[in-house]
Amino acid sequence: MTAHILSFFPFRMQTYFLLLLSLALFSNSHAQKQAFIRPGELWPDDQGNHVQAHGGGIIKIGDTYYWYGEERRRGLDTGFRYVSCYSSTDLTNWKFRGDVVKMTDPENLGYRWVLERPKVFYNKASRKYVMYFHLDDRSYRFARVGIAVSNKPDGNFTYVKSFRPLGRESRDIGQFIDDDGTAYLVFEDRPLGFHIARLSADYMDVEKDMSLIKEHMEGGAIVHYKGLYYSIGSALTGWRPNPNKYATAPSLEGPWTSFKDVAPPTTNTYGSQSTMLIKVVGTKETTVIFMGDQWKPGTQWDSRYLWMPLQIEDGKLWLPEPRPWALNVKTGEWKEEGGAAQHRKLGNPLDHLPANIEVLTRFGERADFSPDNKHIAFMTKSFGDAMTIDLQTREIRCLTCNVPGAAFLRVMHLVTGDYILIGPDHYENINTSRTRDNELWFLSKERGSKPIKLGQKMSEGMAISKKSLKIAYSQLHDQAPDLAPAASRLIVADLNLSGGRPRIVNPVTVYESPDSTCRVEAQDFYDNDSKMTFICYEPNKDFTAASVMGIDLQTRQVTNYSKKPLTYNECEGIFPDGKYTLVEADRQCDSLGGRRGGSNIDIWKLALDGTGQDFVRLTRFNDYEGGKASNPVVSTDGRLMAFQLANTADPAGVGYGLLLYKFNK
Repeated sequence: MTAHILSFFPFRMQTYFLLLLSLALFSNSHAQKQAFIRPGELWPDDQGNHVQAHGGGIIKIGDTYYWYGEERRRGLDTGFRYVSCYSSTDLTNWKFRGDVVKMTDPENLGYRWVLERPKVFYNKASRKYVMYFHLDDRSYRFARVGIAVSNKPDGNFTYVKSFRPLGRESRDIGQFIDDDGTAYLVFEDRPLGFHIARLSADYMDVEKDMSLIKEHMEGGAIVHYKGLYYSIGSALTGWRPNPNKYATAPSLEGPWTSFKDVAPPTTNTYGSQSTMLIKVVGTKETTVIFMGDQWKPGTQWDSRYLWMPLQIEDGKLWLPEPRPWALNVKTGEWKEEGGAAQHRKLGNPLDHLPANIEVLTRFGERADFSPDNKHIAFMTKSFGDAMTIDLQTREIRCLTCNVPGAAFLRVMHLVTGDYILIGPDHYENINTSRTRDNELWFLSKERGSKPIKLGQKMSEGMAISKKSLKIAYSQLHDQAPDLAPAASRLIVADLNLSGGRPRIVNPVTVYESPDSTCRVEAQDFYDNDSKMTFICYEPNKDFTAASVMGIDLQTRQVTNYSKKPLTYNECEGIFPDGKYTLVEADRQCDSLGGRRGGSNIDIWKLALDGTGQDFVRLTRFNDYEGGKASNPVVSTDGRLMAFQLANTADPAGVGYGLLLYKFNK
């Protein structure tokens, strides 16, 4: 149709028409609605530009939300400081209303003066919009709040004054409007802590100190939820993220509890800093949103936002792992991308154990049953000492404490009752030692024995026969330079323990993967050592998937037993009959949501029948935020499973104690 229209116009008009058409299409693409909030990603406004509202705050007027924040886009006149304003009716799609503040130095503060963390309150009595912000010189010694006012939410705000609230220093500020409409300023008073202070009736001053929380924190944010006040803040680490923490109180005056982590501390709040808590009260649910900034000091215009619904229950608060999600502001309900309707619970899975699971130890990881099922060998930690526990007396004995600086990753039983250890000759760091330097060691079951090197480097996991001295291990290019850089292979060999010096004999490569689409790791022998399970790790752009594989060691035929691409299925312990294997799997993410891969896992039981359909979930640790069960093994009589408590934020294999699972016979 376009060609027919153009035929009626001369060449110059054709060119002009095409330009207008392309601009119209470009404009429409910018106006495309967002269905999901995507933490950490670029957040386009109605013009297709990344939202620039850093360190900001939000108010709701009628059905419209207004988001104010620091304008950090490139090309700004450095002689001014800017505050932007956006509006939305769904908290997802934002319309740029303009820069409502374009201010020169109001107090002769000098070069690189500071305007940060703007927060706007609407005063119904005066019908004024009152903006508070942190005003400072470049050395952060001025330490005041500034006030500007406007007659409209998106109008030009006029500077009025600056002052120290209650005569105290003020740097980072936050805002809180209680359910009764009372407005409060949260401000950091560096010598003392941070204050929660009530504003005056006209909002032009601070009139009463409700609480001084004696914690040196900034980025203060407060919400009132089901009878409790929750306060969140971050440590004083400048632009660098840190573990944000929360406390609770029955009233703003306190008393406030001690502060606890809002997320796994190793994540540093997933690289963000708190700025506000938004409560969305719907017809069905009330959702509290953590509103955080992911600062990029070198490229401030590219700083991102981390918004996620908080899990709040019985005085506990938790920030889930960030993932795309959608909010219905009318009902207050939210769901993750992919339609997951359930959400993980707060709490410790150890407080909710079923009758057939018991805690064995409060420390340790990577359990392995002895051939007679009377003991379990385990590691104190990744690259630590090997231990053993008597299942009847619960006596724990160290196997390697006679080795100075022991740094082993795994301990496993041989059919003789002796041990195989995996670890580097010397520990360098967790990444290098784990990926490059692991090798095999033999440890006699006789007390006081010391590990003996077997002279074989390998890649982490291995298979050990329950019937013979057959072993299998994998190698990468790091351990075997003859392999291509992205290749991996499985080697089956025998242990010869005769002659007083254990050694590996008869090594045979049984499978080789030529590239990184499948990185292999040996797991378990079965069917009288004629077959072996192994894992195929399958990297993709978002995460590393994994499949349960099996190989017939005589025919070399390989079978994919899990048969579910783009999911994580890592086989672990095998049942004595060889018909089932335990699997670390992320299949519960179908209903619970969350990031796929080796973090959100629980223990499942898979039939090795080739259909991939007989898959039964055994543990429910991943029903809880941050929780997972991992590294399971089965006793040689098939009556028990040993596994470990783990945290989704930690590297694979890290554990916090062993548990026993009793199978119903």
